[in-house]
Amino acid sequence: MTTMPSEMKMKSNRKIIVRLILAGIVGGIAGYFSDGLWEAEAMRPDQVAVIGVGLAYMVMGLIIAFGLIAPKLGSRILNVQDSDEIRELSRTLTGPTIFVVALGAALIALPMAGPDGPILPLAGFGGLLAALAIMIVISIREWKHYDEMMLQLNRDAGNLAFCGIGSVILIWSAAAWLGLTFAPTPLALVAVVSGGPLLAMFVAIARKGLLRPH
Repeated sequence: MTTMPSEMKMKSNRKIIVRLILAGIVGGIAGYFSDGLWEAEAMRPDQVAVIGVGLAYMVMGLIIAFGLIAPKLGSRILNVQDSDEIRELSRTLTGPTIFVVALGAALIALPMAGPDGPILPLAGFGGLLAALAIMIVISIREWKHYDEMMLQLNRDAGNLAFCGIGSVILIWSAAAWLGLTFAPTPLALVAVVSGGPLLAMFVAIARKGLLRPH
């Protein structure tokens, strides 16, 4: 009985180390990819910002997808008790994971679409519309399967995102109108609107104490 707390602590520490290593590898790959795009395409900061948000969605979605495909290995990465908990959450997580990966891919492609880009404008725009359509379909289909905690998290994140995004756009636009700063570009608005919900969900989850290692 006296060894249980120590064993649990060692298991928690191993899980934290695995997450840090994985985050470092993924961050390095994402940084290398972003730098390569910057040098190859001479992209503006707003383009890089949208691609960065897209990479964040993509990485998050792929990590969760990996956990769903391989529950035993995924339990060492995701913040869950064991592989059985991943299997229990698979119905709830599969749909949102598909949407997150699709949105990430669409956001990465969007800044590279245009007259001088490697992707056709209609393809970039169509990819974003397709990702949003997937979100709507999945939300309608899966909403009834959410438990009270998931519903509360979505409500909290939605409120935070609405207030945060609205405040940023309001203050930025007003300051630009008064000549105090530069006006937000279309892609800058895309970065704010798409990145805001991701940050809001992170804050909502943290407020519930769900980021503490299990």
